[in-house]
Amino acid sequence: MENSNENKYDISKSNFFANIPEKNDNKPKNEINDVSSQIISTPLSNMNPQISPTNFSNINNMNNISNINNYNNINNINNISNPPYSNSNFFSSQNFTSSNYYSPYQLNNNQYQNQNLNYQNNLNYYPPGQNQITPQSPSFFQKVSESAMNLIKKEDPLNLITDISPKFYEEIIEKSKKEIKCQALEKNEMNDKEIKSIISNPRKINDSILKNSYLIYDITTPKLNWFVNRRYSDFIWLREILISLFPTVLIPQLPKKKIGNRRFEEDFVEKRLKGLQNFLDELLSNEILKTADPLKTFLSLSERGFFEQQMKVLTPKNITVDTILGIKSFDGKIQVADLENEQLNNSKTYFASVENFFTVQEEEIKKIKINLNEYNVHMVEVCKHLEEMENGFNRLSQFYSKANFDKDICNVVEQYQIFFKNWKRIQINQTSIIRNKLLEYFKYIKNKGLSLIELIKKQNEVQNDYNKIKEELMNKKENYWKKMDITKWEMNPMAQIDSALLFRDKNYAFSKMCFQETMIVNNKGDLLGYYYRNNIININDVIKNIVKFSIDNLVKFSKEIEPTVTDVVNVWSNLASNL
Repeated sequence: MENSNENKYDISKSNFFANIPEKNDNKPKNEINDVSSQIISTPLSNMNPQISPTNFSNINNMNNISNINNYNNINNINNISNPPYSNSNFFSSQNFTSSNYYSPYQLNNNQYQNQNLNYQNNLNYYPPGQNQITPQSPSFFQKVSESAMNLIKKEDPLNLITDISPKFYEEIIEKSKKEIKCQALEKNEMNDKEIKSIISNPRKINDSILKNSYLIYDITTPKLNWFVNRRYSDFIWLREILISLFPTVLIPQLPKKKIGNRRFEEDFVEKRLKGLQNFLDELLSNEILKTADPLKTFLSLSERGFFEQQMKVLTPKNITVDTILGIKSFDGKIQVADLENEQLNNSKTYFASVENFFTVQEEEIKKIKINLNEYNVHMVEVCKHLEEMENGFNRLSQFYSKANFDKDICNVVEQYQIFFKNWKRIQINQTSIIRNKLLEYFKYIKNKGLSLIELIKKQNEVQNDYNKIKEELMNKKENYWKKMDITKWEMNPMAQIDSALLFRDKNYAFSKMCFQETMIVNNKGDLLGYYYRNNIININDVIKNIVKFSIDNLVKFSKEIEPTVTDVVNVWSNLASNL
């Protein structure tokens, strides 16, 4: 018991694996270290000429490979020669990247850890005096080389990224745009910049008939005296309807419905409430979206039965805009890109590059989140040990007081207790700020990217439909031209036609053939041109908004973290002055 209590507050024996049961290793420690030192002392390029040392620069920084062995085989805690807390500069960055604490995520997340375990499994240990393994042993390093080369050869996603600046296409579209008529939007009482709807009072409802539970929210629009109750599924319906009505408008993303079994946990409910409020705020900040009848219905129709009837009538399938005639604007006119412009031929590749950019960006952000989670886990352990040290000095202070020890030493111990208490508080605050601000930043970028990808995918569907019906029409006209039976050319009976030119000029004949089908194809082409122009604008706006939000987020982050840095100075200063 005495040893146990002593170890509890012994910082040199505190580490992040303290709760993991120890595993005995029959191999002599000095034998393992001898083998490890031989391996690490040989340059990697000598092991296999195909591997460049620059690709594994971190290996050159390892003074003792036993630390890596012990990190990856965490059950073997006895062999840790330099635990993280034995270093006086524990909080320096080197303890999270150097040999004292080598993170497997430095080489492609868990891949290095898995590969390193595979390498260790192929090690052959020999008793002293026998032939020990050497860097030249092909049986060992062949597998090391193959695994390392697999990591090196893996395509870096960054190599797939191309220029997504919309400036080139903006110039083309502005030069080749054309104006066509469309439906006019009618403003309503929602078209007021001061309109604000507030979501509040999330509460759990138990449905005895359907035998399920769900959350319901109060939504108040004070200026219009509207008050309704809505479920999460109602928000889903609203978003799907708005996407169908306004196919080229960026519709914000909804927060997740649930994460595992946390659907009704207080912290998750609070986060989802905030996400729903952000969703509604973005809708009400868009002058076009505010004109939508479904949004008005969502915010104003308080009778649940009537609202559900409206949901059944207004479905995405019933109101899908598949022609240019379904587009609406305030003045009844829209600008579309002219598809006859040859410079737009590469636009499909451009939009694919934009889609790929946001997809790869999300993958890169996931990697950062993994490291952020690792950081949080480490800091939780750090704070636990700081609390243990605080408690340790508290007990030591009581010990001195009970023994009527010198008052000066009691005061010193008390100051140490206060210091570790404040230091723990600072670490908790800083970790919380870092996590919250980074996650807020990542969520914004992700949601903007997802909304933009939705528009591009819808555009691709229109592009495919247009290509299909245009090809079918051209094949039909080619067939008509070969047969030269003018009675079947389906021309507009009201149009003036030059009969002589009709048989001499193929292009002229094609412009008169299949009058109604040509109108349908042209209409679909105008819709595609509308997508082109608006999505170029959307891409530009998203880039600008991400830049603005990133700057604002960083400024807020700096302002929030600044007091904690000042707090650090004060804690150290107070400790010194008090002592």
